[in-house]
Amino acid sequence: HLLHLQGRPSQEQGITPSLAGKIVHAAIAAWERSGSQGDIAALFENAFAQETRGVALGHASEKIRTRMLEDLRRFVENEGQWRQTYLTRLDPSYVEREFNFPLELPDGTRVTITGRFDRVETVSASGESGGGVRLDGAGGDIGLAVDFKYKTKHFTKKVVEEVKDGTEYQVPVYLLAMQHLGLRPAGMELYNLRGKPKRAGVLEQSLKGHTLVPEKYVGILTSVREVMASGHENMTEAAREIRNGRIAVEPANTDRCKKGPHGCDFYDLDRKSVV
Repeated sequence: HLLHLQGRPSQEQGITPSLAGKIVHAAIAAWERSGSQGDIAALFENAFAQETRGVALGHASEKIRTRMLEDLRRFVENEGQWRQTYLTRLDPSYVEREFNFPLELPDGTRVTITGRFDRVETVSASGESGGGVRLDGAGGDIGLAVDFKYKTKHFTKKVVEEVKDGTEYQVPVYLLAMQHLGLRPAGMELYNLRGKPKRAGVLEQSLKGHTLVPEKYVGILTSVREVMASGHENMTEAAREIRNGRIAVEPANTDRCKKGPHGCDFYDLDRKSVV
């Protein structure tokens, strides 16, 4: 990234996991904007054609294409059962919604955190929760951020410890971004789409009855305020160190540190530069 290197041309790579995820995200966004009424197969074909323009597609790519469409059909079927678990609603204004919010550093400098939601589901903050518990006077609707992941690896409960350690930022960033947009953060979930769809994440303990029907939650029930505070502290420190010139080679995930079509495009350069 620092050297602005481009890697192998995309047409030489076929459908990479990254490209597959981009296609699936585009198809789902179009489906959601249609009011969840569009033909997912047609929307997928359109997204696939646009995103693979100029990419050489072989037999392996056709197998991946078939699998993606099957996963999207399972997703749509799963969405039809949404109300059996969630009390939230899909807000079209928060589909693929970009956000940015300021981060104040100790020296008074302000940096900006930017990103984009795949989806934010909302529920009215007025009245009582589904469990009959009166909500406090916090303004704004309640928001539940959902991030689509086109992979088989599911959410794990160690994410809260990773937030505290400063190795996980997505969860606190999404929570802080919802707060900045005027929503009351109820939590953030990952929505895995490979194979059988599954949702799990971090949910505010006190808002469980207002966002879910009464049942055991498969994710983590905790204080999102504490998660946001830990993330804010770690992001502030990381930004301060970056501005002070700290440079280090510390890959958080070494799964792609290998040669091959699903490895690192800059494998040889990285090895030489690290040595």
